[in-house]
Amino acid sequence: MTLILRRVVLVRHGQYDEHDTGQLTALGRKQAATTALAFEGMRIDSMVSSTLIRAKQTAEIIAEQIGFPRVTHSALLCECVPTMLPASLRVKVDSEHVRQDRERADRAYERFFRPTKTARTDLVICHGNIIRFFACRALGVQPRAWIKMQSLHCGITEISVLPNGETRLASYNDTGHLPRPMRTMSNAAAKRD
Repeated sequence: MTLILRRVVLVRHGQYDEHDTGQLTALGRKQAATTALAFEGMRIDSMVSSTLIRAKQTAEIIAEQIGFPRVTHSALLCECVPTMLPASLRVKVDSEHVRQDRERADRAYERFFRPTKTARTDLVICHGNIIRFFACRALGVQPRAWIKMQSLHCGITEISVLPNGETRLASYNDTGHLPRPMRTMSNAAAKRD
C-alpha cells in the first residue's frame, strides 16, 4: 500500500530592503534564482506566496526559472508575530495585534497543512516568523518556541502531512543550496543573535 501524503515545501523570501521599498535587493534576487535550482525536476502541484512584495518577487523568480505556469497569493501567509515576544528583546508588540496574527497563522496552518486524497507537493513562499510557527505546529511544541529558531533568506523547510493529518518536519531552514556568502538573515535578527 502506497502512503499518500502532502509535501509542503516552504521557502522564506530573499533578502529585501528593510528600510524603504520592501522589494528584493540584488542579492535577494540572486538568492531566489539560486533557490529555484533546488526545485528543477521536482513535481510541483501548486505554488502560492504571501501577498507581500518580497515574497511575491521571490515566487515570481522561482516560478519563471522552473517554468511553473501560475503563482497564487494568499494574505494568510503574510508575516506575523504569533505569540508575545520575550521582554529581553525590548520590542513592544500590541497584544491585540498578536492575537489577530495568531488567528491568521492558525487559519493558514489549517488551510495549507490538511491531508489530501492524492500525493502532491505544494511550494509556499512566505516569511520567517510564519514558517517558524508552522514548524512548531508540525512538531507539536509550544508555539512560543518559534522565537528560538533561526530563519535565513531563501531557507527551505519541508513538512509532510500524512493521510491521518499527522505532520512530520522533514527539514528546517535548509540553505545547502546557497553558497555561504549568500546566506543572510534580516538586520533585526542579526542584531539579536
